[in-house]
Amino acid sequence: MHVRCILDEFANIGLIPNFEKLIATIRSREISVAVILQAQSQLKAIYKDNMDTIIGNADTKLFLGGSEKTTLKEMEEILGKAGIVPMLLRGELQGAQWRPKKPDSAEAFITQGRGYRLSYRDAC
Repeated sequence: MHVRCILDEFANIGLIPNFEKLIATIRSREISVAVILQAQSQLKAIYKDNMDTIIGNADTKLFLGGSEKTTLKEMEEILGKAGIVPMLLRGELQGAQWRPKKPDSAEAFITQGRGYRLSYRDAC
């Protein structure tokens, strides 16, 4: 039987001894953990040097917007760049075939400024 632990407001729980080791090994025992934070700085304040280990063992990240610079920068790096094509120019008809239009440029999928302005409607 799979066990799922949802740790909402994780920063307010306090330090869980050896959590960085637990999160790395519990998956093999059919246990998953959802660590819910408002900003990565909360994790760093409690787990200090082990923050990267904990984040590295989290296979899913859900970002709903925020204003903390470290978190925004991390999300910008994770998501990378995407080609930007205006909605009306996504392709063109050539003879009887539709040819998709290639992006004119690539820009960061999410930037620190966009992450700050992200609303709940954008996240869905």
